[in-house]
Amino acid sequence: MIIEEQKLNGWMTTAEAGVILGVGRLQIARLVRDGELDAIQSAGGAFLVNAESLERYRILFRGRGRPWDKSVSWGALWVLSGLKEEWLTYTQLQRLSTRLKNTKAADLVWAVRKRAETMRFRIGESFFPSAKEMISISGVGSDLILRHGLTPHSNRIEGYIDKNNLKKFVKKFHAVQGENANAIIHILANPPFELDNYQQMPVAVVAADLCASLDVRERNAGIETLKGLLNDRI
Repeated sequence: MIIEEQKLNGWMTTAEAGVILGVGRLQIARLVRDGELDAIQSAGGAFLVNAESLERYRILFRGRGRPWDKSVSWGALWVLSGLKEEWLTYTQLQRLSTRLKNTKAADLVWAVRKRAETMRFRIGESFFPSAKEMISISGVGSDLILRHGLTPHSNRIEGYIDKNNLKKFVKKFHAVQGENANAIIHILANPPFELDNYQQMPVAVVAADLCASLDVRERNAGIETLKGLLNDRI
């Protein structure tokens, strides 16, 4: 079952979410607890699941395999981007190289999904230029989509920010979580690399973020990019 487009900005009960994923309410509660699904708690104590996060999970869902460790996830994306990572040991890097040769693009997206916490905000579009200066651009906000014949978004931004700067970002741009979000912010705590060195995130990171888009063309652009990067490793 696919969520109707007009409902993507709404909320649903755990029972309704379970019907869409074909699982029970307890499984939905576990996904909420594990941060796989966005949810709020009603006045009565019941969880309401964000429909957009549910649809995103449904698209990416593989049903098998644990997420990779954060350091390994970032190492994989750095290696695929042709960059030198300095936080993995030689043995870890060799194991990662072997793993990448046997990993498909869609499975990689699933494996590295826990590399950062993601929050979605609504901010005034007049703040976009200043907001982009506080984040490292990625996903729908990057220029990668141009290579696939897609038009850059003027009404959405996406990028990474250090956790220590999140409160400043929220306060400065009056960012509010909720429906009709237009700013996708990935939050990093103690990343293994210097985030300030990247105005735009490396290509494999951008591609992995595009794979989480609900737009089919953007998602395909991310998958095709990752396929190419993985094929270069063979």
